[in-house]
Amino acid sequence: MDIGRCGACGNIGQVSDPELLDLYAGFDLADDDIQKFLPRLRSSHNDEKSPVLDWTQIGEKIRQRITQDMLEMTAGPELQ
Repeated sequence: MDIGRCGACGNIGQVSDPELLDLYAGFDLADDDIQKFLPRLRSSHNDEKSPVLDWTQIGEKIRQRITQDMLEMTAGPELQ
């Protein structure tokens, strides 16, 4: 769970985004990758004007992470 703004009540506290986490699970993304490189909530709790990530933006972040993983797996020893 993370500190964020609840999508149902709007309060700030410990929240999770099960739809987002299910999406990541569908791509078989490692927990480490999620923790280090991907948002775990679609919205921030910094202020009322914080942007909410849409599915297109999240999809782009997933694509970038998968592409980076593939490059790292196929890179020769000179690139690692």
